[in-house]
Amino acid sequence: MEKADFIFSTSQEERTYLNRVFEGNTSEVKFSASDGNYELYYPIKKETQ
Repeated sequence: MEKADFIFSTSQEERTYLNRVFEGNTSEVKFSASDGNYELYYPIKKETQ
């Protein structure tokens, strides 16, 4: 398995959503479906030690 196998291009809408998640500005769940492919974005917060 190569890391490159798991890197996908994103649309502007997806980049905006992901930026908001990583900046801590949203915890909204996002789901999309297209041509039998499904994507679920489910942000979680992990406590650091």
